[in-house]
Amino acid sequence: MTEVFANGVRLHVQRLVPPPGVRPSGKTVVLLHGLIIDDLSSYYFTLANPLSAAGHDVIMYDLRGHGHSDRPETGYSMEDGIADLHGLLTALDITHPVHLVGNSYGGAIAMGMALTHPHRVADITLIEGLYADEGFGEEMAETLGFLTKCVYEEKWRAWIAERGKKTVKMAHRGVSLIENTTIQQDLLSTTPHAAADFRALRKSILAIYGEASEILYRAHKLKDLASEVQLFVLPGLDHRVLLHAGPYLCQVLLWWLNGRHGAPPLWVAPVIALESAPLTRALLPAV
Repeated sequence: MTEVFANGVRLHVQRLVPPPGVRPSGKTVVLLHGLIIDDLSSYYFTLANPLSAAGHDVIMYDLRGHGHSDRPETGYSMEDGIADLHGLLTALDITHPVHLVGNSYGGAIAMGMALTHPHRVADITLIEGLYADEGFGEEMAETLGFLTKCVYEEKWRAWIAERGKKTVKMAHRGVSLIENTTIQQDLLSTTPHAAADFRALRKSILAIYGEASEILYRAHKLKDLASEVQLFVLPGLDHRVLLHAGPYLCQVLLWWLNGRHGAPPLWVAPVIALESAPLTRALLPAV
Protein backbone atom coordinates (compact mmCIF):
# COMPACT_ATOMS: atom_id res chain seq x y z
CA MET A 1 0.00 0.00 0.00
CA THR A 2 1.35 3.43 -1.00
CA GLU A 3 0.67 6.43 1.20
CA VAL A 4 0.89 9.96 -0.12
CA PHE A 5 0.38 13.09 1.98
CA ALA A 6 -1.57 15.69 0.05
CA ASN A 7 -3.41 18.77 1.27
CA GLY A 8 -2.70 17.71 4.86
CA VAL A 9 -4.31 14.27 4.47
CA ARG A 10 -2.78 10.81 4.11
CA LEU A 11 -4.19 9.24 0.95
CA HIS A 12 -4.02 5.57 0.01
CA VAL A 13 -2.79 5.45 -3.58
CA GLN A 14 -2.27 2.65 -6.08
CA ARG A 15 -0.29 3.29 -9.25
CA LEU A 16 -0.06 0.85 -12.13
CA VAL A 17 2.62 1.37 -14.76
CA PRO A 18 2.77 -0.42 -18.12
CA PRO A 19 4.13 -3.98 -17.78
CA PRO A 20 7.52 -4.95 -19.21
CA GLY A 21 7.48 -5.12 -22.99
CA VAL A 22 4.64 -2.62 -23.37
CA ARG A 23 5.57 0.75 -24.79
CA PRO A 24 4.44 3.57 -22.45
CA SER A 25 1.92 5.93 -24.00
CA GLY A 26 3.15 8.89 -21.97
CA LYS A 27 -0.41 9.48 -20.74
CA THR A 28 -1.45 9.45 -17.09
CA VAL A 29 -5.01 8.39 -16.25
CA VAL A 30 -6.41 9.23 -12.81
CA LEU A 31 -9.43 7.22 -11.66
CA LEU A 32 -11.82 8.89 -9.19
CA HIS A 33 -14.36 6.70 -7.39
CA GLY A 34 -17.80 7.47 -6.02
CA LEU A 35 -19.03 8.61 -2.63
CA ILE A 36 -19.73 6.72 0.62
CA ILE A 37 -20.04 3.02 -0.34
CA ASP A 38 -17.07 2.97 -2.68
CA ASP A 39 -13.29 3.07 -2.83
CA LEU A 40 -10.50 2.55 -5.37
CA SER A 41 -11.19 -1.21 -5.50
CA SER A 42 -14.13 -0.55 -7.83
CA TYR A 43 -11.54 0.36 -10.46
CA TYR A 44 -8.83 -2.14 -9.64
CA PHE A 45 -10.43 -5.12 -11.38
CA THR A 46 -12.42 -3.19 -13.98
CA LEU A 47 -10.51 -0.39 -15.71
CA ALA A 48 -7.11 -0.01 -14.06
CA ASN A 49 -5.33 -3.15 -15.21
CA PRO A 50 -6.50 -3.06 -18.86
CA LEU A 51 -5.56 0.62 -19.14
CA SER A 52 -2.12 -0.09 -17.69
CA ALA A 53 -1.67 -3.11 -19.96
CA ALA A 54 -2.36 -0.81 -22.92
CA GLY A 55 0.58 1.41 -21.96
CA HIS A 56 -1.00 4.06 -19.76
CA ASP A 57 0.23 5.23 -16.36
CA VAL A 58 -2.79 4.65 -14.07
CA ILE A 59 -3.35 6.27 -10.70
CA MET A 60 -6.23 5.55 -8.34
CA TYR A 61 -6.69 6.61 -4.75
CA ASP A 62 -9.18 6.40 -1.92
CA LEU A 63 -10.88 9.75 -1.43
CA ARG A 64 -10.48 11.21 2.04
CA GLY A 65 -12.76 9.37 4.46
CA HIS A 66 -12.90 6.29 2.21
CA GLY A 67 -11.01 3.02 2.02
CA HIS A 68 -7.57 3.21 3.61
CA SER A 69 -7.20 6.99 3.41
CA ASP A 70 -7.41 9.26 6.47
CA ARG A 71 -10.84 10.12 7.82
CA PRO A 72 -10.67 13.57 9.38
CA GLU A 73 -13.76 14.90 11.12
CA THR A 74 -14.02 17.85 8.74
CA GLY A 75 -12.93 18.86 5.25
CA TYR A 76 -15.34 17.15 2.83
CA SER A 77 -16.37 20.03 0.65
CA MET A 78 -15.98 19.87 -3.11
CA GLU A 79 -13.15 22.37 -2.77
CA ASP A 80 -11.37 19.99 -0.39
CA GLY A 81 -11.73 17.12 -2.85
CA ILE A 82 -10.27 19.20 -5.65
CA ALA A 83 -7.42 20.39 -3.41
CA ASP A 84 -6.69 16.76 -2.46
CA LEU A 85 -6.35 15.79 -6.12
CA HIS A 86 -4.24 18.85 -6.90
CA GLY A 87 -1.99 18.06 -3.94
CA LEU A 88 -1.71 14.41 -4.94
CA LEU A 89 -0.51 15.27 -8.45
CA THR A 90 2.01 17.68 -6.96
CA ALA A 91 3.26 15.11 -4.44
CA LEU A 92 3.69 12.56 -7.23
CA ASP A 93 5.58 15.16 -9.30
CA ILE A 94 3.13 14.89 -12.20
CA THR A 95 3.39 18.11 -14.15
CA HIS A 96 1.80 17.14 -17.47
CA PRO A 97 -1.98 17.29 -17.99
CA VAL A 98 -3.76 14.11 -16.85
CA HIS A 99 -6.80 12.27 -18.15
CA LEU A 100 -9.46 12.22 -15.44
CA VAL A 101 -12.05 9.45 -15.17
CA GLY A 102 -14.77 10.06 -12.59
CA ASN A 103 -17.49 7.65 -11.55
CA SER A 104 -20.57 9.24 -9.96
CA TYR A 105 -19.30 11.74 -7.33
CA GLY A 106 -15.80 11.27 -8.72
CA GLY A 107 -17.09 13.04 -11.82
CA ALA A 108 -17.80 16.16 -9.76
CA ILE A 109 -14.19 16.24 -8.58
CA ALA A 110 -12.97 15.71 -12.16
CA MET A 111 -15.14 18.54 -13.49
CA GLY A 112 -14.16 20.80 -10.61
CA MET A 113 -10.48 20.12 -11.25
CA ALA A 114 -10.87 21.00 -14.93
CA LEU A 115 -12.69 24.22 -14.09
CA THR A 116 -10.29 25.41 -11.37
CA HIS A 117 -6.97 23.97 -12.60
CA PRO A 118 -7.44 23.54 -16.36
CA HIS A 119 -3.69 23.34 -17.02
CA ARG A 120 -3.56 20.06 -15.06
CA VAL A 121 -6.30 18.34 -17.07
CA ALA A 122 -6.07 16.85 -20.57
CA ASP A 123 -9.66 15.64 -20.81
CA ILE A 124 -12.48 14.18 -18.71
CA THR A 125 -14.46 10.96 -18.78
CA LEU A 126 -17.68 10.89 -16.75
CA ILE A 127 -19.13 7.49 -15.90
CA GLU A 128 -22.53 8.40 -14.52
CA GLY A 129 -20.73 11.53 -13.37
CA LEU A 130 -22.08 14.35 -11.27
CA TYR A 131 -20.95 17.96 -11.34
CA ALA A 132 -21.41 20.90 -8.99
CA ASP A 133 -24.09 23.05 -10.58
CA GLU A 134 -26.86 25.00 -8.85
CA GLY A 135 -28.62 22.76 -6.32
CA PHE A 136 -25.87 20.12 -6.29
CA GLY A 137 -25.02 20.61 -2.62
CA GLU A 138 -28.62 20.34 -1.49
CA GLU A 139 -29.14 17.22 -3.61
CA MET A 140 -26.03 15.52 -2.24
CA ALA A 141 -26.90 16.33 1.39
CA GLU A 142 -30.42 14.99 0.87
CA THR A 143 -29.09 11.81 -0.71
CA LEU A 144 -26.77 11.18 2.24
CA GLY A 145 -29.70 11.62 4.61
CA PHE A 146 -31.76 9.12 2.60
CA LEU A 147 -28.88 6.67 2.51
CA THR A 148 -28.48 6.74 6.29
CA LYS A 149 -32.17 5.95 6.76
CA CYS A 150 -32.06 3.15 4.19
CA VAL A 151 -29.23 1.14 5.69
CA TYR A 152 -31.01 0.95 9.04
CA GLU A 153 -34.11 -0.63 7.50
CA GLU A 154 -34.36 -4.41 7.41
CA LYS A 155 -35.07 -4.53 3.67
CA TRP A 156 -31.89 -2.67 2.77
CA ARG A 157 -29.72 -4.43 5.36
CA ALA A 158 -30.78 -7.77 3.89
CA TRP A 159 -29.97 -6.65 0.35
CA ILE A 160 -26.52 -5.45 1.41
CA ALA A 161 -25.86 -8.65 3.38
CA GLU A 162 -26.60 -10.73 0.28
CA ARG A 163 -23.72 -8.98 -1.51
CA GLY A 164 -21.12 -10.33 0.91
CA LYS A 165 -18.89 -9.21 3.75
CA LYS A 166 -17.04 -6.59 1.74
CA THR A 167 -20.24 -4.75 0.83
CA VAL A 168 -21.46 -4.94 4.42
CA LYS A 169 -18.17 -3.51 5.67
CA MET A 170 -18.26 -0.69 3.11
CA ALA A 171 -21.87 0.11 4.01
CA HIS A 172 -21.01 0.34 7.71
CA ARG A 173 -18.01 2.52 6.96
CA GLY A 174 -20.16 4.70 4.72
CA VAL A 175 -22.79 5.29 7.39
CA SER A 176 -20.05 6.01 9.92
CA LEU A 177 -18.58 8.57 7.53
CA ILE A 178 -21.94 10.36 7.31
CA GLU A 179 -22.68 10.22 11.02
CA ASN A 180 -19.22 11.01 12.43
CA THR A 181 -17.92 13.69 10.08
CA THR A 182 -19.16 16.96 8.63
CA ILE A 183 -19.50 15.53 5.11
CA GLN A 184 -23.23 16.19 4.86
CA GLN A 185 -22.90 19.81 5.99
CA ASP A 186 -19.77 20.33 3.89
CA LEU A 187 -21.48 19.14 0.71
CA LEU A 188 -24.55 21.20 1.52
CA SER A 189 -22.36 24.31 1.54
CA THR A 190 -20.85 23.57 -1.89
CA THR A 191 -20.38 26.68 -3.99
CA PRO A 192 -21.82 25.75 -7.40
CA HIS A 193 -20.06 26.45 -10.67
CA ALA A 194 -21.89 28.98 -12.82
CA ALA A 195 -23.33 28.02 -16.17
CA ALA A 196 -20.85 30.42 -17.76
CA ASP A 197 -17.98 28.39 -16.28
CA PHE A 198 -19.15 25.25 -18.04
CA ARG A 199 -19.66 27.16 -21.30
CA ALA A 200 -16.10 28.49 -21.09
CA LEU A 201 -14.58 25.05 -20.44
CA ARG A 202 -12.37 23.97 -23.33
CA LYS A 203 -11.84 20.32 -22.44
CA SER A 204 -13.13 17.29 -24.30
CA ILE A 205 -15.63 15.35 -22.19
CA LEU A 206 -16.64 11.73 -22.71
CA ALA A 207 -19.93 11.11 -20.89
CA ILE A 208 -21.24 7.56 -20.43
CA TYR A 209 -24.61 7.03 -18.72
CA GLY A 210 -27.22 4.31 -18.38
CA GLU A 211 -30.50 4.81 -20.20
CA ALA A 212 -32.39 4.02 -16.97
CA SER A 213 -30.17 6.23 -14.82
CA GLU A 214 -31.87 8.72 -12.54
CA ILE A 215 -29.19 11.29 -13.37
CA LEU A 216 -29.25 10.94 -17.16
CA TYR A 217 -30.85 14.38 -17.29
CA ARG A 218 -27.56 15.76 -15.97
CA ALA A 219 -25.71 14.37 -18.98
CA HIS A 220 -28.11 16.08 -21.39
CA LYS A 221 -27.87 19.32 -19.40
CA LEU A 222 -24.07 19.18 -19.52
CA LYS A 223 -24.17 18.55 -23.25
CA ASP A 224 -26.13 21.78 -23.64
CA LEU A 225 -23.77 23.70 -21.36
CA ALA A 226 -20.31 22.55 -22.44
CA SER A 227 -19.07 22.70 -26.01
CA GLU A 228 -17.11 19.44 -26.28
CA VAL A 229 -19.26 16.65 -24.85
CA GLN A 230 -19.56 13.26 -26.52
CA LEU A 231 -22.44 11.41 -24.86
CA PHE A 232 -22.99 7.64 -24.91
CA VAL A 233 -26.27 6.38 -23.44
CA LEU A 234 -26.30 2.65 -22.72
CA PRO A 235 -29.68 0.87 -22.96
CA GLY A 236 -30.38 -1.71 -20.28
CA LEU A 237 -28.30 -0.01 -17.60
CA ASP A 238 -28.98 2.26 -14.64
CA HIS A 239 -26.51 4.19 -12.46
CA ARG A 240 -24.33 1.08 -12.00
CA VAL A 241 -22.56 1.40 -15.36
CA LEU A 242 -19.09 0.78 -13.93
CA LEU A 243 -20.30 -2.41 -12.23
CA HIS A 244 -22.12 -3.88 -15.22
CA ALA A 245 -20.21 -2.58 -18.24
CA GLY A 246 -16.54 -2.80 -17.26
CA PRO A 247 -15.24 -4.52 -20.45
CA TYR A 248 -17.15 -2.10 -22.67
CA LEU A 249 -15.87 0.89 -20.71
CA CYS A 250 -12.32 -0.36 -21.26
CA GLN A 251 -12.90 -0.51 -25.00
CA VAL A 252 -14.39 2.98 -25.12
CA LEU A 253 -11.67 4.48 -22.93
CA LEU A 254 -8.91 2.96 -25.05
CA TRP A 255 -10.61 4.32 -28.17
CA TRP A 256 -10.85 7.73 -26.46
CA LEU A 257 -7.29 7.82 -25.16
CA ASN A 258 -5.78 6.49 -28.39
CA GLY A 259 -7.06 9.35 -30.53
CA ARG A 260 -10.70 8.36 -31.25
CA HIS A 261 -9.88 6.92 -34.65
CA GLY A 262 -12.78 5.24 -36.41
CA ALA A 263 -16.19 4.54 -34.96
CA PRO A 264 -16.45 4.03 -31.18
CA PRO A 265 -17.14 0.51 -29.87
CA LEU A 266 -20.79 -0.52 -29.86
CA TRP A 267 -22.62 -1.35 -26.66
CA VAL A 268 -24.71 -4.52 -26.61
CA ALA A 269 -27.48 -4.34 -24.02
CA PRO A 270 -27.84 -7.31 -21.64
CA VAL A 271 -30.33 -9.93 -22.79
CA ILE A 272 -31.67 -10.42 -19.27
CA ALA A 273 -32.79 -7.28 -17.47
CA LEU A 274 -30.61 -6.40 -14.49
CA GLU A 275 -31.96 -6.42 -10.95
CA SER A 276 -33.19 -3.01 -9.88
CA ALA A 277 -30.83 -1.11 -7.64
CA PRO A 278 -32.33 -0.74 -4.15
CA LEU A 279 -30.68 2.54 -3.27
CA THR A 280 -32.32 4.69 -5.89
CA ARG A 281 -34.63 7.61 -5.24
CA ALA A 282 -37.56 5.72 -6.73
CA LEU A 283 -37.17 2.93 -4.17
CA LEU A 284 -36.09 4.94 -1.14
CA PRO A 285 -38.44 4.80 1.88
CA ALA A 286 -40.76 7.69 2.42
CA VAL A 287 -39.57 10.28 4.93
